[in-house]
Amino acid sequence: VELLADPPSDEEITLPLTLAVEPGQDAPFALTSRAGTLRCYDLQAGKLAFELDEAHATRAAFAHDTLVLALRGELRAVDPAGGSTRWRQEREISVHDLAVGRGTLLALGQQRGEQGTERVLEALDVATGLALWRVALGPDPVFSLATVGGHVLVAHAFVSSVASMLERG
Repeated sequence: VELLADPPSDEEITLPLTLAVEPGQDAPFALTSRAGTLRCYDLQAGKLAFELDEAHATRAAFAHDTLVLALRGELRAVDPAGGSTRWRQEREISVHDLAVGRGTLLALGQQRGEQGTERVLEALDVATGLALWRVALGPDPVFSLATVGGHVLVAHAFVSSVASMLERG
């Protein structure tokens, strides 16, 4: 067994981050967060690829050789080889989950609306961060997001929804 990460000190907790990839693909990286520092480990090379300070990431996704991080108040796409920023986007939407399907980044989140908190599903171009489409899901709690083929699966409090939204463009 080879150790890729340094063990934490008594005062720090290392948290793994979920990395969304295309269905059927293995994640090429492992991500951890400790004391506000994000670390990306290249699993094939067996070494640390990069570190980002002040990167309080909650979720991440990988597609088209781009790593997208859901940070506090922003989405940021980085080069996984060294961590340099490819694009960044300030967000009013709080991102709760990310998924990848057919090379499209899907962001599930919530925003303040006229009648309280609303859930939103948005498809983004991984290379540019541009929004491809957006769907309001209403006020019901949404728990998770997944893709299968050309379908987006959204599980929420009352029923699971399946939509062929990846076919839109």
